[in-house]
Amino acid sequence: MTNFNRNYRVVINVEGERITVEPPLKITFSGVSSTGLIANSLELKIYNLNQAHRNTLVKEPEPVAGQPAQVNFRLALLIGYGSSLKLMYDGFVTSSGSKREGAEIVTSISCRAALPDIQSSWLNSTVISGETFNVALEKMPNTTLGAVSKDLPKLKRPRVIVGGAFDQLKKAYPEHRVTIVNGRLYILAEDEALITSTIPVISADTGLIDTPTRYFSKITLTALLNPIIEPFTLFKLESSIQPHLNRVYEAWNITYSGDTWGEDWKMTIVAHAFIRNNNKEYQRGENA
Repeated sequence: MTNFNRNYRVVINVEGERITVEPPLKITFSGVSSTGLIANSLELKIYNLNQAHRNTLVKEPEPVAGQPAQVNFRLALLIGYGSSLKLMYDGFVTSSGSKREGAEIVTSISCRAALPDIQSSWLNSTVISGETFNVALEKMPNTTLGAVSKDLPKLKRPRVIVGGAFDQLKKAYPEHRVTIVNGRLYILAEDEALITSTIPVISADTGLIDTPTRYFSKITLTALLNPIIEPFTLFKLESSIQPHLNRVYEAWNITYSGDTWGEDWKMTIVAHAFIRNNNKEYQRGENA
């Protein structure tokens, strides 16, 4: 990958209306995606969007007294190089508005992942042995199954569970990482990861920008943005400056940013070493 031939698509769904933003319109973006965050975030700016779309995308951060309840806008950001695009972010708009900056009109959009399901999905059910995550997921209409550990604790007898669906998942599996990434629910232990068809390599040839650093078992590195790498996935580090760090890692936290008319699209990854023979790997959509 290089700084050239970058591509993107933004898709926003508002009450059945689909707004698509593509080049040559300029966008800037910055986001955080993590195995530990409840709601991964995205800040997006779109330059010189047409007035009809700007009017549609107005969303106040808080309800306005005397005004109808605001609808949920779902936003997807796809990123890639050339004709190949991959989902980088899927979430809901928390606030959106436009203002003039010099000669340009800039639409600023803030997003949080799976917000309606985290805030509003309510669970009031009798859960039988081993079914807590299935029952909760049924109450979360905007979320699908990512991957779930085969070693989740089992209920020994039926239990009535009342409360927010996502909160009840966190309570049911305190020893696991419970989060939603790009509309998918993951419940995985710290020694479990998500496998893809290939394990991408991060090296100087593929976009490694700075020298990786290590703090105990955690490494931090900055590279050109590669949307294939997301939380829970594996990658292989090949550093000529720090060869003792070269091995397979699981991405835990990714911060990323880009400007379609600016410098490199970058990501900073915090990752932990992953021993493939000792740890467990899951395909997306796999559960107990």
